[in-house]
Amino acid sequence: MLAVPDSTCSLTSFGLSEVTRCGSRLRAIGGDAATMEAAADRMVRCLRERFVDPSTGQKSMALVRFYKTHPFGELDEDSRVFARRMLGDTPESSDMKCLTLLASVGDLPEWSSRTTSAGHRAIPLPSVQFIERFPMIAQLIRQFGLSIESVIEPTDELLIDADQHSYNVFYVPEAVGSASIPAQQDFVVPFGIQSVVGLGGTLPTGDLFALILFSKTHVPRETAALFRTLSLSVKMAVLPVCDTAQTFGGDGAERAESPAVDYSSAMVASAEKLLDLHERMVIEQSALADSRNRELAHLASTDALTGVDNRREFTERLDVEHQRAVRGKTTLGLIMIDIDHFKGYNDRLGHPAGDECLRAIATALAGCINRSTDAIARYGGEEFVAVLPATDPEGVAHLAETMRAAVETLAIPHPQSVSPVVTISLGVVTSNPSVDSAVETLVRIADGALFQAKDGGRNRVVVAADA
Repeated sequence: MLAVPDSTCSLTSFGLSEVTRCGSRLRAIGGDAATMEAAADRMVRCLRERFVDPSTGQKSMALVRFYKTHPFGELDEDSRVFARRMLGDTPESSDMKCLTLLASVGDLPEWSSRTTSAGHRAIPLPSVQFIERFPMIAQLIRQFGLSIESVIEPTDELLIDADQHSYNVFYVPEAVGSASIPAQQDFVVPFGIQSVVGLGGTLPTGDLFALILFSKTHVPRETAALFRTLSLSVKMAVLPVCDTAQTFGGDGAERAESPAVDYSSAMVASAEKLLDLHERMVIEQSALADSRNRELAHLASTDALTGVDNRREFTERLDVEHQRAVRGKTTLGLIMIDIDHFKGYNDRLGHPAGDECLRAIATALAGCINRSTDAIARYGGEEFVAVLPATDPEGVAHLAETMRAAVETLAIPHPQSVSPVVTISLGVVTSNPSVDSAVETLVRIADGALFQAKDGGRNRVVVAADA
C-alpha cells in the first residue's frame, strides 16, 4: 500500500477527524473569494486533490462539479443556447431556474473548466414533469430533503423551511447500472465510476447548490453520511457571495449587496447547525466505536469454530472466579470434557465433518448451562471445559451427567468408536479454594479425573475427591 500524504485522505477510511479538517479547509479557501464561481472552482479542485486511493496513489475522483440554480435570463449566451437545446419545445422564461455549472475538474482536460465542458452546463428546470425526465437531478433534490416545487419556484414558507433543515447528501453506492446516473456507457463504465456523492442544499436567496463527486473508489454508506457536515461547510463558504450579482466574474469583481437577505443571520444559523451536526456525529461515532470495541472484545474471547469461549477467556475467567470463591468462601466447580475417539472420527470422515461435530457438541454443552455465571469453553482440539462458581459437588456432578447425556442424545454416528454414536468423557472436581490454593491444582485434578473416565471405558463421568 502506498503512503498517503497528510493533506490527502482515503474514502475507505474517512472518519470524523478527516471530515472536520476537510470542512475547515473548504470554509477557508472559499470564504475569501469575490464570486461564487471563484469559490466553487477552489472547492472542486480541493476535493479532487484531497481524496486519493491509497492502493494506487491515484486521485479517487474522476470528476467533481459544482452547480447552482440561476435565472435563465441572467445566463451567458452559450449557457442559454445549451439550455434551449435541452428545453426543445418547452417554452423558456427569463426567471426560469437553471441548474448551472459553476466549476468543474476531472480526469480529462475539457472537464476542468465550466466553459469547456460539453454537457450539462445549464440544465433548465421549467416544471416538475420536465425534471422527472432527469432521474439524477430529481433524486438529488429529494435526497437533499427538498421538494422539486421548492427548487423551481421557492416561496417564503418553503424557503425558510428548506434553509433551516436541508443539509443532506445525495448518495449512489453502486453507480454502474443505476438509473439515477446517466451516461452509463459513455462515462460511468469507461471511467470506472463506482459511487456518486452529492452534497448541498439551499441558500438564503432560494437557490439550490450542489457539489457532486463521481468516485472511482467505492464510498461506504457511513462515509457518505459524514458528508452532511461538508454541505454546511460549503454553504458557509459561499454565503457571502451567494446572490445573483456575485455568481460569475473574476476574483476582482465588485461585490454587490443584497439588502433583502440577512447573510449574517444565515451564517450564524449555518454555524449553529454545523456545530449541532458535529455533536451528533461525535455521539454516533462514539457509539459505533464502542460497538466495534465490544465486538472485537467478543471475538478475542471466543473460539472462532464453535462460538463458545476460547482457552484464553477460560483461563482469565477461572482465575477471577477462583479469587471470588476465596473472598466469599464459596465453592468452585470445574468439568474437563473430551470427545471420545475423536481422532478416528476425523481420520475416517474428514476435517469438515469433524468441525461440524465440534460445533454440534459445543452447542449441546452450552445448552446445558442455565446461569450467567457459568461458562463453557473450548480448551483445545476436542477438549472443552466448564467453570461453575458457587455450585455444590452434587450440582457439579449432576451437570456433568446432563452434558454427557446431551451429547449422546445428539446421536452423531461414529464409525471408529466402540459406541455407535459420538460420546464424551468428563472429569469433575469441586473445590473450596483458600488463599494458599492454586488454580493450576484445580485444573490438574479435573484433568486426572478425565483421564480416569477415559481409562475406565469412556462415555462416563468421574468425580474427583474435593480439592
